[in-house]
Amino acid sequence: MRKRLQLEQVNKRFSSKLAVNNLSLKINRGSIVAILGPNGAGKTTTMKMMLGLSSPSSGKVNVLGMSPDHKQVRERIGVMLQDVSVMDGLTVREVIRMVRSYYPAPARTTYT
Repeated sequence: MRKRLQLEQVNKRFSSKLAVNNLSLKINRGSIVAILGPNGAGKTTTMKMMLGLSSPSSGKVNVLGMSPDHKQVRERIGVMLQDVSVMDGLTVREVIRMVRSYYPAPARTTYT
């Protein structure tokens, strides 16, 4: 089975704080994975690196055979982050338009 997401010896440091320490992880296509841990364990930091929203201090993150910040990766994955301040004050229609704009051939919508 082809690996779809891979982290190799990933570290993320914020000043003197080591948020992610030497994490290696492989997730195959079709897998369902939960990342669990106490507050401050590096879960959100790891997710941000997987999504290309943050870069590792060292190590390698690979999604669909590419860097997670590659345009083709962003067009093929979807996520709802825990902090979604960009949507504050938007109507449902505006949110739908915004999300559709992320993809080259979005599904059609019908508004009533």
